[in-house]
Amino acid sequence: MIALTFRETMSGGYHLTTNPTADKPISFTIGVTLPSIAAFLSNILCSIEGMVTAEGLADHKHLKGTLHIDPFRARLLVYQFEFTDNSGRRLLLQGRKTLDRGGIVHAMTVLPAGIYDDRGNHIAQALLRFDLRSDLIKFLKSFKLTRA
Repeated sequence: MIALTFRETMSGGYHLTTNPTADKPISFTIGVTLPSIAAFLSNILCSIEGMVTAEGLADHKHLKGTLHIDPFRARLLVYQFEFTDNSGRRLLLQGRKTLDRGGIVHAMTVLPAGIYDDRGNHIAQALLRFDLRSDLIKFLKSFKLTRA
């Protein structure tokens, strides 16, 4: 079977819930592997790995999680990954892109997300974007077919 891999980078800002006016930069780059080309167009849960940087919270930390792709039935992409902060505490980022009919470019390039601690407490809010100008070519070139 032929698998499909690609890389995606998103960046933006985040703020701690205890200080909502102090926005700081956040970014992540993930590698995604889909078990088959056909899976890209269906409801699938993919494993992801990569790196995340949330200034002052998690500086260049490994991430691991899932990307749920369901573009036709539920019309969404759900990102969920764990990483450790600078003090070693486990955190979880959860975000979703909702594919609405009116603005597919906006839907595919904007990721609102929450960051939660290991007890499930909401500690930060983030808004990340896929930069079409600087990242689209890298994103498209990252698509590779491999043997599964």
